[in-house]
Amino acid sequence: MNSTRTASIVAFLVGSTGLSLLLLGESALPVIGGALLTSAAAIYMTRHFWREAGRRSDRTATTHTRAMAAEVSNLRADLQSVSESLSNQTDDVSNRVTAFSKGILEYVSQLELDLDAVTSDFDKVTSRLDGMTGKVESVGDSIRKTRDLADQKAQRYRDEVLTQVSGVVGIYQVLQPRVPYPGFGGWAIDGGCARHFVSKILTDRPQVIVEMGSGLSTILAAQALDLIGIEGQVISLEHDESWAEHTKSMVGQHGVAHRCRVVHAPLVDTIVDGKSYEWYDLTEAELPEEIHLVLVDGPPKSTGPLARYPAIPLLYDRLRTGATVLIDDAARPDEREALARWTEMYPALSLTFVEGSKGLAEIVKGPE
Repeated sequence: MNSTRTASIVAFLVGSTGLSLLLLGESALPVIGGALLTSAAAIYMTRHFWREAGRRSDRTATTHTRAMAAEVSNLRADLQSVSESLSNQTDDVSNRVTAFSKGILEYVSQLELDLDAVTSDFDKVTSRLDGMTGKVESVGDSIRKTRDLADQKAQRYRDEVLTQVSGVVGIYQVLQPRVPYPGFGGWAIDGGCARHFVSKILTDRPQVIVEMGSGLSTILAAQALDLIGIEGQVISLEHDESWAEHTKSMVGQHGVAHRCRVVHAPLVDTIVDGKSYEWYDLTEAELPEEIHLVLVDGPPKSTGPLARYPAIPLLYDRLRTGATVLIDDAARPDEREALARWTEMYPALSLTFVEGSKGLAEIVKGPE
């Protein structure tokens, strides 16, 4: 760029000199010479200045370039260091994030397992509660049923007690015994059965009464016959000889021995409908041909199944039309079975059940 400027200045001076010579002529030569010398010196100085300026500029530029290159190099090193640091930090953060994510996933998985376990336990508890609710309801129903049943039994017991008491009191009022009666109930007939037995005698006025088993019933029957004042007799069959003697003693104490005949009739093998039963030996009984009223209160249940079944088959032909048969303990299964067989075998028999704690059944023989 400096040589171009110098050439331009020289061209300008030459042009100016030529123009001066044309205009001023030779007289201008000294002046033009001085001017040329001065211009040459100026040109020299100018070129020297520009050369020095160029050199300085080149040195400065080189220095600046080197400094800038060093700064760039340092910047690159710093950038590399920052990049490596960022890379390391990124890897560390990435590892931490990965580990944290893994931990979160494991924790969530464990929570899911725990939740499943809790849900399962809750389902089990719910199922058990449902079962317990059903059981509680069932227990509640059972309690209510038991309470109702207890109330019913209590009511029946009150009714039975009232029946027994009223029966005993009624008998005492009607028959007015000389001495107290032996106990009602147990092996003997209870108050309800005794009242019905005495009422049948007072109402139907039977002349022949046959009973299986002796004791309290023998006394009551003899007193009832004596009260109505008819010619009648009680025939009592007793398998236990000592108890037969005891019964004779009791009817004597009550003053009605003349109204009864207590027969010791031991139990013997008796064939009825092709089967063997332990029943009373009638050899010494001397039963009349016609019987009006029968009380079946023996033999004891311990003698065998359907112990009282032979009574009707063996006495049926002696029962007059309209005769009544009273069966004590009719609530027991064996007695119920015997009643069912009798009414099936003998269509003339009609059956009804009478109130009494041990159960009392009444059979009436109708026309054939």
